[in-house]
Amino acid sequence: MATATMDISDPDNGHLGLYPRCGICVDMLLRHERVLALFGNRDSTSYRGHTQPFIFPQPGHIITKVDSCTLCRYPNCRKCAASPEFAPIHFDCFEIFRQRWSVNASSVLDHLWILAAWRNPWRGAQLIHLSVPMVDTDTLRIISGFCGLPRLYNLPVELLEMIRQYSRQSLLWRCIQVLQLANYPLRKVPLKELLSWERSGKFERVLGSPSPLRTLRLTVDSSGISRVERLPRPPVYMGECTSRFGFIVQDEASVSNVVAQLKDGRLRLDLPVGLPKLPIWNTPEPPSLALCKAYPAELASCQIIHAINIDEIKGITFFFYLGQLFSIHIHRSKESCAMDTFVRKFPNRLGRVLVWIYLSISQHDRALVLGIREAWQSRDLNVLVRTKLIGDIIIGMQSKGKVKDRCLAASTPLTIIYGEPSEGGPVRFFGAYPGQPLDKPLPERFRLEKPGRCPIGDDAYFLWALLCAVLSTLVFYDQRTGFCRGILFRYLNGGSRAVDPAESVVRPFWLCFRADTCSLRGNRMIYMVQVKFKHGAGTSHTEKDIDGWESRPMKGMVKFWFTPESSFLVVEN
Repeated sequence: MATATMDISDPDNGHLGLYPRCGICVDMLLRHERVLALFGNRDSTSYRGHTQPFIFPQPGHIITKVDSCTLCRYPNCRKCAASPEFAPIHFDCFEIFRQRWSVNASSVLDHLWILAAWRNPWRGAQLIHLSVPMVDTDTLRIISGFCGLPRLYNLPVELLEMIRQYSRQSLLWRCIQVLQLANYPLRKVPLKELLSWERSGKFERVLGSPSPLRTLRLTVDSSGISRVERLPRPPVYMGECTSRFGFIVQDEASVSNVVAQLKDGRLRLDLPVGLPKLPIWNTPEPPSLALCKAYPAELASCQIIHAINIDEIKGITFFFYLGQLFSIHIHRSKESCAMDTFVRKFPNRLGRVLVWIYLSISQHDRALVLGIREAWQSRDLNVLVRTKLIGDIIIGMQSKGKVKDRCLAASTPLTIIYGEPSEGGPVRFFGAYPGQPLDKPLPERFRLEKPGRCPIGDDAYFLWALLCAVLSTLVFYDQRTGFCRGILFRYLNGGSRAVDPAESVVRPFWLCFRADTCSLRGNRMIYMVQVKFKHGAGTSHTEKDIDGWESRPMKGMVKFWFTPESSFLVVEN
């Protein structure tokens, strides 16, 4: 195995900066996986060496050292920025690479460095998680031959994609990127002089100055920057968004000192010191941030910004920690699972104390108002949503003391704008387009502003739902304990409401629940509720059966309080 010694002037201060993505297969690097890290020269344009194998660590500062460098997964670490750039890769992926190519040839390792490190559009860019393109059947034909699956490439592309989704960790798919190495010399061109460029193709320079095409748009995919083009003016937002590509749209003057590095058919940006990171959008036509109203609104902390048309999605899962919004998962299809975002964003202990709250969005309903509720005496934040069929939905921890409601948008179609947080950090930008003035009050005060005293402590989250005109219910259970983690109500008018994470019941007549308690250290009580729905005649709503189950008819309102470890339910007529 070829290696090179890292040249760091002060080894005790050298950091080996890591991020949880393999530079070869683009899959997540999980805690305790065996990896190694490539490192480059001063401007990251060529390979210098790689470390010995080590175990991938959890987020944060770590005391473990590898080849005299301290492993680090702390975002925006200054010591990492002063050390060589590293690109972590699976050890298994590197072994596949070694078998395919002669790693004694420095030029081959140089190509691998460009493949791995230049997936980031510039050094220090926040990881952007994009879906990987569908399988290249020509490359798969070669791989399936030496894997003993010669007929695999004959399958329809859609079926191949399904197989890959169910076996994403398989070494078979990791082979594909290894076969896609190219060989082109390094060139450096001021970005303002580029007229157009596409990966593995030639670039065109601007002829004449100044160019009439003053707007630059860069397209990013899972392999890095894939395209550079020029537009006569900033594009107008039309609601298009994608999970396959990211887009950087900038006026030429704002990137006048940025240099484009081109090598091996790929392009990467070299940003000058002091230049703010360029925002990466999930739409080729980013909306004007001047028309977006947000709270919180720390835009400078955001590198990746999402625009989400609420009318075109199935739902949203909000992740809260101690009352603060820490992440968002968009459900674009019925198969979408928030576990993908949870695993990617919260691989450490923080995941154990997160609260998930699901906002169901029916295809028959429409969001009319988006707002936020700010607690005066804490950092707690509620998301406020009003829909045509369901009415008011308040998402977050039960507010304590005085609160202030802010209207972010009150027109349709509603587009949520939010900045993807850094690993383990809270959401710093949450807003809407087109937005309303922040001092504008909500069109009408949200219902249940004061839901009453919380029965399970001061740090509980609260949701509610009407029990009348219910078409069907879906109960979510904790896989470990079997207790209720949430209920999804679907109504006869086409709307749906979650009292947030099965058993499905159509046209239920009775809501049945049973609460258990247990005592933890310090005499702290934990409440755990079980819930089921049933048809037909039941017991009187004032009685309990021999097993402690209480039955209530489907009328009135259900209130649901919950924490990461407790849940409590009350039915009010």
